[in-house]
Parts: sequence; structure tokens; C-alpha cells
Amino acid sequence: MATERNRIANDISNQLSSRDIEPLELDVEKGNTDRTWNEIKEALENYDAVDMLAEGMARDKGIVTKISDMLKEEALPEPILEMLYKHRKKIQWYLKQAEQHKKNHFKDHGKKKASDAEEVLSDGSQEDDDDDNDARIIQMRAI
Repeated sequence: MATERNRIANDISNQLSSRDIEPLELDVEKGNTDRTWNEIKEALENYDAVDMLAEGMARDKGIVTKISDMLKEEALPEPILEMLYKHRKKIQWYLKQAEQHKKNHFKDHGKKKASDAEEVLSDGSQEDDDDDNDARIIQMRAI
């Protein structure tokens, strides 16, 4: 969704700049541009998939709200309003998909966190739990 969000932002920016319309400073948000390398490393190593998904969904809901406000005001030219309407529908579809993903893949996230995901048996083998294999997230490290 982040890539699609960037495409949407570029489309809107190109349409506005082609009509000599400057976006408001409040509407121009940059990510975490002042993060240090240690903060970035920590974020990459210690992340929670549910929190990341919730944060992205909250941001997208904010974008949908802003687009809805712009559509209500009708202060922009008609082609831009049509483009905003299409992009709002697309973001709303992504939100529905993310909500469905959250329900299906993270339904027992709290239980896993409390019980350390899988129990190691006394002989060193792991419990065979086929139901959780689809929802498990394995952290990959670069070589």
C-alpha cells in the first residue's frame, strides 16, 4: 500500500502543480526524516506486525478523511476532484483488505505473545502446530 500511496501522492501533486496550485503546508507530511541510523536499525529489528498494520491503517483513514473534506468543499477543478474520488475509493478498498488480513492472520496474536509462540519440547524438537504455520512471520536477516 505504501507504493500505491506514493503513486497517489504523485498524481495529486502533478495535477495540482500543472494548474499552479500549491498544497497547504499542513497537508504535506514527510515520514520520519530526522531518524538516526540506530533508530532505524531498532525499528527494523524490533517490530510488531500488528502495530505496523494498525499504524498504516490509521494513516490511511486520515488520508480518506482529508480527501473526503476536499471533495465536500469542491474548491478544486473537476478533473482533480474526479481523481481524488477514484483514489479515495482505492484507499478504502485497501483498508478493507487490511482489516480482513488483520482478522484472518492475527486473530490469536495476543495468545502467541503471551505464550512465546511455540513451546519447545524437552528433546529440543518443536511442537507440531500446522494451524499457525500460515500466520507465522519469520524475520529474515541480510547476509
